[in-house]
Amino acid sequence: MNKKSLAALSVAALVVASLSLTACGNKAPKERPASEVAAVEEAEATATIGFDSPLDLGGGVSLTVATPASFTPTIFASNYIKGQVANVFSMNVTNGGIADLDLSTLSLVVESGTAFCSEVLDGDSGINGAPLESLAAGASTSFKYGVSCDAKKGAPLNLKITFGSNVIAVEGTLA
Repeated sequence: MNKKSLAALSVAALVVASLSLTACGNKAPKERPASEVAAVEEAEATATIGFDSPLDLGGGVSLTVATPASFTPTIFASNYIKGQVANVFSMNVTNGGIADLDLSTLSLVVESGTAFCSEVLDGDSGINGAPLESLAAGASTSFKYGVSCDAKKGAPLNLKITFGSNVIAVEGTLA
């Protein structure tokens, strides 16, 4: 077999394989059964507070979110793009209960109107997010959160904090 006939045979095999594969996809997609459809529901806030307003979550547990302040993330900060408005605030949690409190159940969603926002982690600035260890009964802790938004200073800053079964809305403005 010479090189031309081998090349022609290879091209013919490639064309046949391509045509046979394109026929596999002409079926219309089927609808998922209702039992398999996953609905994503956004949880309604169980409490709404402003910055610097302590909130009693029951069981001796309280939460305070400090007023945000403007900050400049270091070059090692994650989730920050130059030009975004960056804010930092602290969260204070007091566990006046009788059992340890699992802080790893705390999560945060950041919004500023229709602008994109994200959590900023910047270890060089002491911004590491929520601690992963438990908070002992009778103890308190404070930790920093950083956020950045494609918005201007003074734009709305809305946090939704989920902590166990509590969903806390915190409303204010970007510093």
